[in-house]
Formats: sequence, C-alpha cells, structure tokens
Amino acid sequence: MRVGAFAGLASVVVALAGCTADDGKSQFDDAAQSHAGVDEITAQASAAAPMARPGVSVAFEISIPEAVTVVVTKKRPLDPFDYAPADLVVLGSIPGGGNQSLREVAAGAMVTMYEAALAADAPFRISTAYRPYGFQQSLYAGYVAQLGTAAADRVSARPGFSEHQTGLAADVYDVQKNHLKRSFGTSDAGQWLVANAYAYGYIVSYPDGKEDVTGYKWEPWHIRFVGVDVATSMHDQGIVTLQEFMGVEASPGYE
Repeated sequence: MRVGAFAGLASVVVALAGCTADDGKSQFDDAAQSHAGVDEITAQASAAAPMARPGVSVAFEISIPEAVTVVVTKKRPLDPFDYAPADLVVLGSIPGGGNQSLREVAAGAMVTMYEAALAADAPFRISTAYRPYGFQQSLYAGYVAQLGTAAADRVSARPGFSEHQTGLAADVYDVQKNHLKRSFGTSDAGQWLVANAYAYGYIVSYPDGKEDVTGYKWEPWHIRFVGVDVATSMHDQGIVTLQEFMGVEASPGYE
C-alpha cells in the first residue's frame, strides 16, 4: 500500500487500508491526492486519527499544534511558537512521572503501554515529557554554550521547534546507565518499545540512520504519540519517520 501526499502546510492525505544527549552530554536533560471514488474523512485536531477503513482516504492535520498528528521539524515550527497544550495530565502512575505530564490522550496511552511493558519484564521510567517554551529555550541555550550551535542542533530542538512542547512526546529510560544514552536502544525496554510502541500509538521519532530526514542523531529514548492508526500504518509499511509517512520535506537543518 502506498502513502500519497499532496503539497501544502495544512494537511496531508494518506490512503490507508488497514532527544540525543549521548556522547557524554547527558548533564543536559534533552532536553495526494485522494484516490478517485474514495471518500475522505478528516481527523479531528484534538483526537487520535480516525479508524481507517477500506475505501476511505484520511486527511491528517499536520500543522495546528492541537492535532495529535502535528508534524514538528526544523522547518515546521509550532504556531504559535509559545504554544502550550490545555489538557496536560500528570504521569504519576509511571516511575519518574510524578512531576511530568503529557496531553490527556497521550498520557492514557502511555500508562497502558507502561503496564504492558512491565508485564513483559521490560519496564521503563519517564525522564522528561512536556516542556514549555521557556524551559526548552533555557535547555537549548545550555547546549549551545557547551557545544556550539551546529552541534547543539543535532541533539536538541530550538524553542518552538520541539515535539516535547506539543505535550505528545517523552524521553524514557530503564536504568541510569542508559539515561539519554544510545545503549537504551539495545536494552530490553528499548527493544520492547521498538517492537510494540506502535500498538499504543507511539513511535520513536528519531530513529537510527535517519538524521538526514529528521536533523537529529539517533534518540532511542524519544517517543512520540501519533495515534494508533498512524503508528500502526507506519509499522506495517516499514516507514520509520512521521515526516516520510506524511510526505513532509526532510529537515536536516533549519536553513
């Protein structure tokens, strides 16, 4: 099955059938056209993607920040820059989540996913989840001061360009030695997430080997809620970045 996309910032039509702080830098918490004869339905901005059905083309909203399918890249900032979600829920039932929050739909899915991971002996902890604009601004400035702008841009988003600011993304880990480390990707928890997160609507936003698309080094700990239908379709088609799935241009840099 192919994913068809049409140009435009507002939405992408998809035909459906069915942070890194590695390298010793962890002191900073990383921070189409519709087919002829096919009906089209549009995903509501505040809800998960609608269930795909045979013969239905789903138009995903990818520009407004309230949409769970919003695409945030180095070329697609949030609008407004200082967007703050209104439905944040504290992740108190997940280790490390007592002071962290996500949007309600993402939080519910995160709790369910954590319970499944725990049952599979692959539990994880929350490192950081929602980050407001001001926090991301300070975090990014710290990376720039330490690494310089070019290197900072490979491991941290600029304020207004961060998935964390949507309230849909979180950084997770299992044990301290894997906190914001690539080694998390080979841990039981990291591998469980790669294999199963899609069933709960989550993806690994910045996979290995895709820096030319995302602009970020491999971050096996950075997971993002996109809705079960989108995550499952990506999994089934072997598409590993939301940008490629939605037909959005690669963003290796801000220029």
